[in-house]
Amino acid sequence: MRDIADWLDITYRNPPKIKLTGIIYMQALTDRRMYGSSLRNLKMFRELCGEDPLQNVVLTTTGWGVFEKAGELDKAAANEHQLRTDPDFWQPLLKHGSKMARFEDTRDSALKIIESIVDNNPLVLKIQRELVDEDKDLIETGAGATVNEEIKKLEEKYKKQLDDMQQDMAEALKSKDQEWQEALAEAKSSIERLRDNNRRTQDELLYERRNASRKHENDIQSLRNELENQKTLSALEREKMKLRMQLEAQAQRFEDKMQFDQMVAQMRENANKIRAEDREVLEARIQAVQNQRPGEGRGKKLLLSLIPTIGTVALAALGFPLLGASPFGGVM
Repeated sequence: MRDIADWLDITYRNPPKIKLTGIIYMQALTDRRMYGSSLRNLKMFRELCGEDPLQNVVLTTTGWGVFEKAGELDKAAANEHQLRTDPDFWQPLLKHGSKMARFEDTRDSALKIIESIVDNNPLVLKIQRELVDEDKDLIETGAGATVNEEIKKLEEKYKKQLDDMQQDMAEALKSKDQEWQEALAEAKSSIERLRDNNRRTQDELLYERRNASRKHENDIQSLRNELENQKTLSALEREKMKLRMQLEAQAQRFEDKMQFDQMVAQMRENANKIRAEDREVLEARIQAVQNQRPGEGRGKKLLLSLIPTIGTVALAALGFPLLGASPFGGVM
């Protein structure tokens, strides 16, 4: 949601103030968690759009090719019918003018869906009005509040599980059951990690930028140390290192082209294209780097420090596209 919000904010905040003629919302018919993450995503999506823009939404089902190969098209149609008629899913959106479509794993099917929205009247989304016109923080928007509500529910769930676990561990200690104690301790540790991850997600949603920046820098250093000590790297770890190297190389190219003062001047000149809270973070990072001893590498250091704080979308708006990010789009 944060990535989507950043893109919608910057494209609407800056000329030519882009508005969308349509949104294609895709739902896999093969998704077994119809009442789990799918329902939460849909709730957030409705708050992101607002009521009027729902008329420009195409609710698209996917996975028809999978069901066809399995000879289970009747099952796919039944799942589609559930989405259409269930008041917890697409029924309210359809009443507000949304349309349904099937992506049947073909190019013609995809083009037909796209062609159905290109001539629509462009509308401002609710989250764009909230972020730009009303100058709200992400967590103050309807979509942000919905996500935060889910985070709070998870917090309560983990708290209850930990309380129950504490009671079970006390009983295990009384019975001196060593194996049970170890199993409970392991489960307790797992739940605590989930709780901590949940809290970090909430921190990010609340825009605790400076703390997040310091944490990111510490995480990167820890990751480097860990990678140096490991003989083999998992695919995820290799991808992280590859991404970091690409970002460093691109930041170095800007360093080679521009003096540090030129970078700062360009950033400040384009600062009105990003959010107010991002401008505060930008200025703080500039001041921090300026206070360091003059020398080579300050521009590169500034760019890399801004990636985890304001993100690549905002950096592109400032005139420093990294990883192929365009000034009015996400990371390519």
